[in-house]
Amino acid sequence: MTATTVDYIERKAYDVAVRDYCLPERETKKIAMPELFDMIAGSETGAIIATSLVIPNKDVAEAKAGQKNQYFASESMKWFQDNTDTLYHNSEKYLTFGRVLGFILSVLIGWAVYYHTDKSFEAADFEEIVIDMRWLLKVEKKIAKGKPFDRDDVKLKIEQITFEINSQTSSEF
Repeated sequence: MTATTVDYIERKAYDVAVRDYCLPERETKKIAMPELFDMIAGSETGAIIATSLVIPNKDVAEAKAGQKNQYFASESMKWFQDNTDTLYHNSEKYLTFGRVLGFILSVLIGWAVYYHTDKSFEAADFEEIVIDMRWLLKVEKKIAKGKPFDRDDVKLKIEQITFEINSQTSSEF
């Protein structure tokens, strides 16, 4: 698909350049991608195609005549069709192995997260921490509304909550 689109662009750009910009006739009837774009990129298959499109032409006579690249998209596409088996051999075997490994890792990580969070929620002090956090939220609302509050009381409550959280997490390990 990618190479087919690039091949169309090469041919169409040539037609427009000959018609509108007086480009001299070329035997290939194409304009190379490096002549049209400063940067050519792709991912996976597109990266291989993009690389093949910017390989410099080794034939000095052709390079002087205007064909600066060695391959056009049609040659790249043909090369890909001829070498697909070499490039992607046994890919299903590795894909299946990756899926099984991914599933096993997902189960192990899921179990570890469940085990850790289950231990955390079993703690008796958890309810006290929630109550204290709600109290702090009420104080935050007072601050936001500009109502007075006792700073020393807030500092004491924050220290108490911090101590409860620290003692709870250190006792789990």
